[in-house]
Amino acid sequence: MPAGAGAGADGARVRRGAGGLAQRRGGSPEDWEALHAAYEAACDEARATFFSAYGEEEMARLYLEDRFTFHRRFESGRRFFHGLPMLPEHLH
Repeated sequence: MPAGAGAGADGARVRRGAGGLAQRRGGSPEDWEALHAAYEAACDEARATFFSAYGEEEMARLYLEDRFTFHRRFESGRRFFHGLPMLPEHLH
């Protein structure tokens, strides 16, 4: 077995990549869905914490509870400071 690789208790392969991040091979789609949902929830909490840390408690609340209104307000503020809307061709 190559260095940095191993098998988990469930037989799924885990390979350590650059920066020590694990890439998992195998497992069930349900495992992936649960992991993905947990990851998205953690990211949402981190983003809300970021807004709160900069005094934007209302935006943090909207981010977690009303994503449509959050995006509308965020885009309105972005246009005020930066102009053109964020169209797909403007994104990298």
